[in-house]
Amino acid sequence: MGEFLDFKDRVINMSIGWTNLVVTTANQCYVYDFSNWNTPHIFDLKDAVTFIAQCSKLFCLVECTQGLMIYNYDGKLVSNPKIAGAKCSFFIKFS
Repeated sequence: MGEFLDFKDRVINMSIGWTNLVVTTANQCYVYDFSNWNTPHIFDLKDAVTFIAQCSKLFCLVECTQGLMIYNYDGKLVSNPKIAGAKCSFFIKFS
């Protein structure tokens, strides 16, 4: 029998890889570790996420208002690099 994940809001984006599931709604990001589906790391977002990229230790979210945001899988913001002249539509083209 399967498990179900419940969210307060509609799921906007998701990515699975590196033994983690990253799910974004309009207001929050949920980070699940495959070894523990019961207690995800949850943090608030300012805007909807348009793109998610994952690697072994970090993942990247792209928001239209904040731009690139790099997090670890514990949900801690590691970096928020500012790219001069980059717009949200630039990142959407390459996703």
